[in-house]
Amino acid sequence: MLQAIEANDFDEKKAYQAQEEEGTALERSPEFAAVIISLVDLAGLSDIVKVVVGSSADSIKRLHASSALKHIDLMFLDHYKPAYTTYLKLCEHLKLVTPGTVMAADNINKPGNPPYLEYVPSTVQVKQGLAKIRNTSGADTAVFGSRWRCQYQKWEGKEKLSTEIKGNQNLVYESRMVNSFEPTGVPVRLIRDPHAQRKMANEY
Repeated sequence: MLQAIEANDFDEKKAYQAQEEEGTALERSPEFAAVIISLVDLAGLSDIVKVVVGSSADSIKRLHASSALKHIDLMFLDHYKPAYTTYLKLCEHLKLVTPGTVMAADNINKPGNPPYLEYVPSTVQVKQGLAKIRNTSGADTAVFGSRWRCQYQKWEGKEKLSTEIKGNQNLVYESRMVNSFEPTGVPVRLIRDPHAQRKMANEY
């Protein structure tokens, strides 16, 4: 979990207080988007939740250009893992991420996300140095296994991520890891003794 603050105001900025409640879901697949829209409608949230179909990068740029997206209060990343850092930098570049923005990124421990974990805790100086030496070869995807790198290739074609946008190196993030386990949220412990297993079940 991250909260962005200005590097030169590290101890003084307070969390951004949202004036309106509105959520935008970005979905690349039209089929999945149709399901999301149905669920949002079923929940009675159609007035405050918008579903945008298409590439996340293109959708973010389009929403920003039309002034439909001026600031991000909370951004939840749980999609194509190699794109986490790319989209975070894009939002920084467009000034959508500002002091008080909260970022939540899923699956950071497993399967892991080296580019994201490298970028987020880095100091301003380190980020500035990396921005100067990094090329545009698509390095953010190279460190991922084929399962994650080619996750949607069968349906959507090969993903091409831009590494040209360097983000805002003057943002520093306060970050913490939140461990969770599906479906109960209870950490799994390997116990071979059936009596101990029953005891553990009673504890929860």
